Amino acid sequence: MQQNKLDELKQQNEYWKDKLQLIETENIQFKNRLTKLLGNSIPKAQLDQLEYFFNKFFTLDEQLILLKHEIREQMQAIDKYPAITFDILKLLLVAQEKLEARIVIVHRNFGDLNREFSQYIKEKKDVQ
Repeated sequence: MQQNKLDELKQQNEYWKDKLQLIETENIQFKNRLTKLLGNSIPKAQLDQLEYFFNKFFTLDEQLILLKHEIREQMQAIDKYPAITFDILKLLLVAQEKLEARIVIVHRNFGDLNREFSQYIKEKKDVQ
């Protein structure tokens, strides 16, 4: 039973790694679009908005790096115990829940940023 739960935790961590990789890839694409926008002559007011997005993308990068590191640590903690006791499993589950909460928050924040930046791009295309 406890080994099955460990296997589930491992699978969940692998899923999260893949999910974070997708967010990271999309974030890179957004930064590339932002770089293209910065290549044009831009009014000061728009520069402030683009700087805002740059800071948001940079912050997201930092959060992704931290989460990927935490997932690696969690995987190491799971693999550390060849024979697992109920108490160790309980500790792993608590850590897993905390990690999941942070991943959900970053995913939600990314979705909000995605919509906000996409809306900004759409508005700029409509103006041009």
